[in-house]
Amino acid sequence: MNRLTHELVAHRFCGARWPGAQLEIDDLAELQAYKKLVVETALHIWRGAHPEKKQVPADVRESLQLHIAEIRKGSAEVPILCHAVGGERNAFGENGPGLLHASVDLVASVAQAAEEGTALPPKFPRSLLSLFDDYGKTLREGERFEHVLKNGETRVVRFSQTGRKNIAARSYETYRDRVDVVAQVVMARVSKPRMAVSYQGRDIEAPLPPEWEERVLRALANHKHSMVRVIGEGQFEPDGRLKAIVEVAQISDVEGARAYDKMAKPIWEQLVDESAKLPPETFDVLPHDKPLDQVLYRGRPS
Repeated sequence: MNRLTHELVAHRFCGARWPGAQLEIDDLAELQAYKKLVVETALHIWRGAHPEKKQVPADVRESLQLHIAEIRKGSAEVPILCHAVGGERNAFGENGPGLLHASVDLVASVAQAAEEGTALPPKFPRSLLSLFDDYGKTLREGERFEHVLKNGETRVVRFSQTGRKNIAARSYETYRDRVDVVAQVVMARVSKPRMAVSYQGRDIEAPLPPEWEERVLRALANHKHSMVRVIGEGQFEPDGRLKAIVEVAQISDVEGARAYDKMAKPIWEQLVDESAKLPPETFDVLPHDKPLDQVLYRGRPS
């Protein structure tokens, strides 16, 4: 199986502290913070392109691994690589480099807007702005990072303490972003249509589109035992908490879901009760050298 290596972006450390092809140990934390920004942004892009998916597949997450293999001279330039397994069509498709290129480009656009003091790209999720708290922490006056993007034409974007300060100021504002929640319906009104769901301990209001009215009313009537999935756009507090749903794109029933019952017996107590009903010899086949969760969730050992 072919393993293709692709240079995604080069991360430069510019300043008197980096005279050549060397980094301080503390600089590795900056590369880790940048990697987290790129990967989380890539996951956001993927989820936006696949709203019907509840989970990100393991192969997509695996395709977002980043690597470094050298440090180049000239203000300590670190090429960031990504690997892809398979043919060129698979490797440079929507996963792997294709998705990562979109992500590094969007992160660079945020950095550029922050440096210039202009509006941030609307495609960038405001919930990820807090990740910039850890990126650029070690930068001193007169120092900067540069993102050298090489997807087609070379593009160089700077990021310094100026950009960090501008992003920090934006972090205190409410913002709008994509929302995808599974929650219990607690209110529905057909006159001046509105609805509300219980999410993270708060009642979150939302518009009630007429095409979803019957479904929402049914979920409200059976609210103790049913939940719905709401996809749309939400308004968020600066700390990332959902404040309201302002646009609804889809509402669907969640099969097998039920509202949380705080009076229900915890699962571990239920497990103890059920175990007490079994004969003692039942547990003789359990291995003593494996974690209990492996035994419980992977079935009886062979």
